[in-house]
Parts: sequence; structure tokens; C-alpha cells
Amino acid sequence: SISNVFSGKFAFSGSKSQIVPTCEEEAEPPSIFVSFSCRHYVVFENVGKVKLKVVRKGNETLPVRIHYTTSDGTAKAGEDYKVGVGWVDMPANETEAFIEVEIIDDKTYES
Repeated sequence: SISNVFSGKFAFSGSKSQIVPTCEEEAEPPSIFVSFSCRHYVVFENVGKVKLKVVRKGNETLPVRIHYTTSDGTAKAGEDYKVGVGWVDMPANETEAFIEVEIIDDKTYES
């Protein structure tokens, strides 16, 4: 079972270098919220890799780049999965992406 391999939500607001407001006082950066499509994943250890779906809500007109790092929940790094660190890129108008996590098959039964 893999649970809480990653923290649940990310938030992103556009920077002034990405947004050209007509009046700086009136301009608000667009909100983009990124989260996992599922809060809990269960996989067999012999699957090799699991793809975790990341979804974007809110403004879709800007590209988004999200940094991620795996962290332990019920699954333990080095025992159940390989540590993952990287970036997820979502071009403008894309609403989903995937993070792959390599699963370690240690042949030990776990419930």
C-alpha cells in the first residue's frame, strides 16, 4: 500500500514576469491549484512503477512547473518505493500530468 507518498496539494500564482497587467494596482495573479486525483494509492509490489495523476484547477492559460519530492506514509522509501524528486510540467491549457514512482518488490507480504 502506498499512502501519502506525496503531500496532498500545491498552490501556484503567476509571477509578474508571466503576467502583463494593464494596471498594476488592479491586476491579480491568476490562481492555479494543483493536486493529486486520488488521495490514496494501493498497488501490488510487482507492478514495477505506479503513475500518479496530477490535476490542475483554475487558470489554464499559463504553463505550470511543479517541484515534487516523495515522502513516507505507510510506504517507506528504500523498502517499498524508490525516492523520487523532480518536476512536473503542464503546458498552457493542459489540465493533467503524471508522476511515476518506482515500486520495490521485496517479496515480503505486507497488508
